[in-house]
Amino acid sequence: MSMWWNLGCWLTLAALMACAGGAQARVPPASALRELSPVRDGGFEQGAGPGPGPAWTWSVPGDTHPTAVRDEAVKHSGRRSLRVTNGGGSAPQVYGLLEQEVPVVPETTYVLSVWVKGEQVGDDNHFADWDHYWVDIPAGSYDWQRLQKRLRTSAGQRQLKVRLELSTRIGALWVDDLRLEAEVTPLQGEGVIAAFWAPELVEGDNVEAKARVLAAVTPGFGGQAELAVLAGGRVIGSCSGTLPGGRRSLELSWSSGQEPAERLELRLQVKDGAGQVVAAGAREVRKFSSALALEKLARVEQALPALRRQLQALAGRGVAVDYPLVSLTNLEHFAAWSREDVARGEVRRACYAADDLLAMLARAQQEAAALQADPTQAPRVVRYRTSKIEIKGSVFHADTAASDGSRGRGPVFFTGYGHFGQVVDDLEVFPDYGVNVIQIELGPNSVLTSEHEVSYDRIRQVQAALERAAKANVSICLLLSPHYFPGWALEKWPHLRACRGGFLGYCVDAPEARAVIERYLRILIPELRGRPGLHSLCLSNEPIWDDTANCPITRRQWAQWLAREHGEVAALNRRLGTSYPSFEQVPIPGNREFAAPQYGEWVLFNNERFAGFHRFMADIIHELAPEIPVHAKVMAWTLNGRWFSAYGLDAELFAELGQIGGNDCSESYPGQGEWAMGWQLQNWCYDLQRTLRDQPVFNTENHLTPDRSSHYVPGSYFRTALWQGAVHGQGATTIWVWERTYDRKSDFYGNVMHRPSCAEEVGRTGLDLLRLAPQVASLQQAPSPVAFLYSVVAGAKSELYFPLMASLYEAANFTGVPISFVSDHMAARGEFGSARLLILPAATHLPEDAFGGIARWRAAGGKLLLVGEYNLRYDRFGQERAADQVRAVTAGAEVLPAELDQAARHRALAGLMERLGFIPALRLQDRQGRVPWGVEFRVGTVEGRSVLNAVNYLARPQQVRLVADGRPVPARDLISGKQVGRQLTLAPLQPVLLAPEHQ
Repeated sequence: MSMWWNLGCWLTLAALMACAGGAQARVPPASALRELSPVRDGGFEQGAGPGPGPAWTWSVPGDTHPTAVRDEAVKHSGRRSLRVTNGGGSAPQVYGLLEQEVPVVPETTYVLSVWVKGEQVGDDNHFADWDHYWVDIPAGSYDWQRLQKRLRTSAGQRQLKVRLELSTRIGALWVDDLRLEAEVTPLQGEGVIAAFWAPELVEGDNVEAKARVLAAVTPGFGGQAELAVLAGGRVIGSCSGTLPGGRRSLELSWSSGQEPAERLELRLQVKDGAGQVVAAGAREVRKFSSALALEKLARVEQALPALRRQLQALAGRGVAVDYPLVSLTNLEHFAAWSREDVARGEVRRACYAADDLLAMLARAQQEAAALQADPTQAPRVVRYRTSKIEIKGSVFHADTAASDGSRGRGPVFFTGYGHFGQVVDDLEVFPDYGVNVIQIELGPNSVLTSEHEVSYDRIRQVQAALERAAKANVSICLLLSPHYFPGWALEKWPHLRACRGGFLGYCVDAPEARAVIERYLRILIPELRGRPGLHSLCLSNEPIWDDTANCPITRRQWAQWLAREHGEVAALNRRLGTSYPSFEQVPIPGNREFAAPQYGEWVLFNNERFAGFHRFMADIIHELAPEIPVHAKVMAWTLNGRWFSAYGLDAELFAELGQIGGNDCSESYPGQGEWAMGWQLQNWCYDLQRTLRDQPVFNTENHLTPDRSSHYVPGSYFRTALWQGAVHGQGATTIWVWERTYDRKSDFYGNVMHRPSCAEEVGRTGLDLLRLAPQVASLQQAPSPVAFLYSVVAGAKSELYFPLMASLYEAANFTGVPISFVSDHMAARGEFGSARLLILPAATHLPEDAFGGIARWRAAGGKLLLVGEYNLRYDRFGQERAADQVRAVTAGAEVLPAELDQAARHRALAGLMERLGFIPALRLQDRQGRVPWGVEFRVGTVEGRSVLNAVNYLARPQQVRLVADGRPVPARDLISGKQVGRQLTLAPLQPVLLAPEHQ
C-alpha cells in the first residue's frame, strides 16, 4: 500500500527516533536530506544582527522604504519571526525582496508553506518566483494564518528561489516558519532513517526513470537498497544500490516497461549486511502507456460507425439527436487526433483523451439506446438561425428553429471558439459540435500594405468566411486588431513609438496614428455592411495603456486635462497639497506610485483618454454602419487590485462604447483551498459589466485552461464556467483556442482542442443555453437589492478597497441575492437601480458629486453597509470632509468589521440579507436550515413560474434542500430533465436549474 507523507511529518518521526536512545540514537541527523526540505532558517532564528539572517538575501533598490528585521516580541513559534514593512507604498523601484536559492529534486512535488500575521497590509504583496509558484499575501489586518502552495519542479531543475516580494504599503507583516517540503515516502527501521522519492508519473512505455533514496544509516551498515517495479502485482523489473554507512544519496534507474498498465508500484527495501530487511516502503507511479492508449482508442473507433448509423436512422425518423451528435462529432475527430498524439510522443495527452472518449462513447450509446426505445425522451432542441441580431438589455435576440418544427424569435446564447485559421476551416462542421459563433481577426497592416497601396485580399477572405458562416448558421465576431499596425507607418513616423501599452506598440493619440486607423476603418467597414454572418466588431485586443511617460503628446494632453479640471494651477496645488509651478510641470506618476498626490488625477485622465481612443474607432464605425455592435476585448482585471488602476481601463467608460460589454476573462481549475474551481474573477467581472450598463457580456477570449498546461481538466469544469457565465450575464463567448499543436512552448498547447470531454461540454452546454434561454435570461434580469460602490477614485486611493470588495463579494455571492454595482457617476446621477443596500468596502475617497448622490439616496430611504474604516472620509483629492457631513450620511448605517474571516462574514451578510427581506422565498438551505456556504443560487421568473439555478463551488459534495416559504418542495432539474426530491446532494461543478413541481 502506498504511503504519501509530507516531509514535515517524516522529519518529526526522524527527530523522535534520533532521541529515542539505543541504535536509533546513533543515526546521523535528518539534515542529510536537505534537498527534500531545503529552506535554511525558515524561522529566522539565526544571526546576530537585526536583519533577516545569514541564510537570506534582503535587497531594496536605492533609497527606498521597505525594512526587514527579526522580531522577538511577535512570533508564531521559536524565539523570533521576521517583521517586514513598506512605509513608502508602491512606486517605481520601491519594493523589498527577501530571497533564498535552495536545491531541489527535478520533477518533484513540494509544498511551500509559511505563517503570516498582518497589520494594514496592502494588496499585491506575495511569495513568488514567477515561474513555479505564486502565493498572494492577504491584505488588511489579521492574526497568524498559514499560507500554502503545492508546486512541481520541472525536468532537470536543480534550484528554486524562495522569495518574498513587497510591492505595496505594509504597516507590518510578520513571517515565520517558512518551509519547502517534498512529498516523499518515508522508510523507517532499526538503525535507518531514509526517504524514498520517485516521479509521480512516467510518460510512455520502456521509458527510463529515476528513483532516489536519501538515507542516514549507522556507520559500517554494509547493506543495500533494492527496488522492485510492479505492474498489476507482477514484478517487471528491479535494481539495487549499496549503502555502506553514514549519509547517502542513492540514485536508482528503472524502466516503465511495456506492459499496458495505468499504475506502477515501486517497492523499496533496505537490507543490512546480513541481507535482513530493516526498512521498507512503497510508492505508486502513474504510467501513461502508449499501448494502453491505442487499445482504448481502437475500442472507441470500432464502435463509432454503428453509433453514427443509429443516429442517422433516428434522425431520419424525425428524432432530435443533437446531443449525442455533439458527442459523436467530438469522438470521431478526437480519436484520430489522439492516435496521432501517440505517434508523435504526446502519450499523456492521448491517455487522458482515451479515457474521456470511452466515457463519452458510453454516454452517447446510452442516449441513442434510450431514444431508440422511446423517441419522446428527446429534449426539445433550439438552434440559432442566421438573422438580424437584436440586443434587449443583457440578452441577444435572433431567429430560432426548434426540433419540433417550430420557428420563432427570442433570446439566444452564442457559444464557440476563436481565433485563427482552424475556426474558419471548421465552419460547416461547428453546428454538429454544438457551436454557433467564432472570432477571427483582421488588422490594418493586412489592408494598408504600404503608404499608397491597399490590399483587399484579407477583406475578401473575411467576406468569404462570413458567407460560409451565414449558410452554416454560425455567427462571426471580427477583431479589428489595431495592434497590427503597419510597419511602414512606424518607420515613417518613429515618434509613434514614444509610448505604448500592452499589444499597442504606438501612440494611439498621435494624429498620424489615428489617420492610419481611420483610413483602415473607412476602407473595411463598408465591405462588412449587410453581411448576415457578422455578429459584432471587437475594437481591440487586450488593451492596456500604461507606458506613456516619455510621450510628448501624453504630457501635453495631461497638462490640458489638468487645466480643464482645475482651472488654475493654484487650485490644483490647494486641492492636492502640492506646489507645482505650472500644469506642464506636474509629473506623470508611475504605474504603482499610489502615494503620489496626483496619482488619482492621473488615473482619471488615463481612463478618459484611452477610452477616447476606442470611442474614436467606435464613432467611425457607427457613422459608416450604425447597425453593427462594437465592443473591446478588455482584460478582466478591474477588481483584482489597485495595481490595475493605472492601465487606463474604466469598466464604465468602456461599457458606454456600444451595446455589448466586451472582455477577455479567465477562470481556473482546480481552485485553491476549499474551491473546486477559481470562479471569482468571472462572476464579479460579469456582474460589474452587466450592471454598469444593461447589455450582454461577450467574452471573446475565454481562457478556461492555462496555456501550455498538460494537467487533466474535466468537462464538468467547462460546463460550470460556461453555464454560470451565462447566469451572470455572458451572452456570447469564444473560447481560447481552437488550434492543435505539438509545440509545448506554444500558447496553443494544452487548450480545448486537446481535451475531448471539455469540447463535448462546450457543445452540450451551448445547446442547453439555447434550449433554456428564457430561464437563463430571467436569472440575468432578476432585480438586485444589493450593490457595491464601484469607485475609480476609491480604488486608486484606498489600499484595502479592492481586496476587501473581493472578499465581501465572495461572501455575498452565497446569500442567494443577485449582486450589482453602482459607480461614482451613477451615484452622482442618482442611478441606484433596484439597489436598497449599498456596500462601501473601505471607500475612503469619493468625488463630491457622488457623495452628494449617496446623501440624497440615503435621505430617500437607501441603506448603507460600511466595512472598514474611514468610509467617505475624503474627497477625490484627499481633502478631509467635515465630520458632520460624513455623520449625516452614515448615521444609522449597518457596520461590518473588516477583520472577519469568510465564514463569519458570510453569516453576517446572510443574516443582514434575511433581516432586510432580500433572500427569496424560494431558496436552498443546508442541514441546519441556513443559507449554505459555497453554493451559489439565483432565482428567476418566466411566465409567472420561478426557477432556481444552483451550483456547488466547493470541492466536496453538499446536501441541501429546496424550500419555498420555509417548506421543502420537490422539483425538476430542467437541464437533465430529472426529478429531484426535497433533499438533494449537489456534486461539485454540476449546475442544476430547478423548477418546483407545484407553483
